[in-house]
Amino acid sequence: MTSTLALTVALSPPRQRLVKCLFKRPHSTYELQSKIGAMNVPDHVMWLRRHLNLTIPCELKPMINRDGKQIKSGEYSFIGIDKEKIKTLSGMGEIIPENKKLNDNSTEVQDDKHNKP
Repeated sequence: MTSTLALTVALSPPRQRLVKCLFKRPHSTYELQSKIGAMNVPDHVMWLRRHLNLTIPCELKPMINRDGKQIKSGEYSFIGIDKEKIKTLSGMGEIIPENKKLNDNSTEVQDDKHNKP
């Protein structure tokens, strides 16, 4: 008899957009705020790191702010292993849109055991 365990992780809409953006190319925190529709980008990145075991490095890049001052802004990206994990998880149907009943900071984990003769 074989037993399989399927885990399902629910992603909120901003986290789904974050994954899609980072899968395409690196993005600054500033860009991501606009693209994912959330101001708390670092919180969403930390959630993905903790719940999906992703690396998502952040490199500080120089930029000029709206006041003309030189600052450093974080630029997030997926490394190769992050992209592989996302491909694996999404290919197996393990990453799904967040259920309406769940709040933005939760995960839904389903423990499905199937016994095959």
